[in-house]
Amino acid sequence: MIRKAEDIEYILNIKNVKNINMRVGRDGKITVSANRYVPKSIIDEFVISKRTWIEKAIGSVQKRQENQTHASDSECMTLFSELSDEVYEIFKNEIQKKPKIKVKDLKSAWGICHPKKGYITLSKALFAKPKRAVLYVIIHEYVHFLHPNHQKGFYERLYKAMPDYKECEKILRRQ
Repeated sequence: MIRKAEDIEYILNIKNVKNINMRVGRDGKITVSANRYVPKSIIDEFVISKRTWIEKAIGSVQKRQENQTHASDSECMTLFSELSDEVYEIFKNEIQKKPKIKVKDLKSAWGICHPKKGYITLSKALFAKPKRAVLYVIIHEYVHFLHPNHQKGFYERLYKAMPDYKECEKILRRQ
């Protein structure tokens, strides 16, 4: 059900929840979940009280949309495959078969590896990032083929392959 609290339009979902929950989706739409016993006037007051948070969240969504790449899958595959070839040279004595590269619009990660299946999925959004940051993500996923978890051995191997990896992490967080 669509509601309006002052000038804030939102989608209200009645669910079996304990608290009033609110989120701003990737499309900029505001969704609120509340228990059926909570009066709608209380839900509206809650939404109004969160105006600053909503404006900030919508601003982040708009910024993310502006920064998104419009690269095609084939453009991404070309770049990512070339970089993966470079990275495989570092790991070829430890990883017998070069992982296959796949491209997808990932929402919550830059890359995901599937060591047992032999492939790495990279986010299309990486295409717009600096080459060094893309290399970092690919190296990070390759290291997962050797160390599945982010434990001591993982970071030691990551550092050996890319001593400035922490700077690359910062680049990805900033942009």
